[in-house]
Amino acid sequence: MSIEKKQNWLVRLDRSMEAKKPELWKFVKWCVTGLFASLVELIVTYVLQYGVFRDIIDAPVNAPALLQPMLDMIGLSQGRGYLYTYLISITIGYTIAFILNRKTVFKANNNAAVSSIIYAANVVFVILAGAWFGTWLSMFLEGHNLQALIFLVKPIQMLIPMAWSYPLNRFIVFTQKKNKQEADKA
Repeated sequence: MSIEKKQNWLVRLDRSMEAKKPELWKFVKWCVTGLFASLVELIVTYVLQYGVFRDIIDAPVNAPALLQPMLDMIGLSQGRGYLYTYLISITIGYTIAFILNRKTVFKANNNAAVSSIIYAANVVFVILAGAWFGTWLSMFLEGHNLQALIFLVKPIQMLIPMAWSYPLNRFIVFTQKKNKQEADKA
């Protein structure tokens, strides 16, 4: 089958499903988009964790003097390599997800700047909470001689925010402005 026929088939499927079950189809596309972004994020994570930051994976986190007591308080005094890995990989994953969700899943036509700000605020929350949780869980597993399970940390970190992300994306971040005719009918 040629590439053009495959693309036409996908376009027809998208239009058909959007007409029959629009809300379910948005959710399915959001999940597929998330899966793609997550796969890229996982690849980046494992390359950084087992390659780039391998030598500093459990090194002390050296933060500026004002931040260090806070990091110590929440248990992030160790695991600099895990922290760097998490911050870089999640930034890449969320950037890919934002672009694909805005353009292909929700076909948002709202203000991109406002959309980006709300999305970024959610991402910052997820990154901070996930950085703490992921680094803590990684160090916990190492401290209890369970290093063989460390590869599960990232997938767990990625699944937790799904509970609030779809409703936030669907109804707030990637809304569609009604055109004038739809507004008059409503």
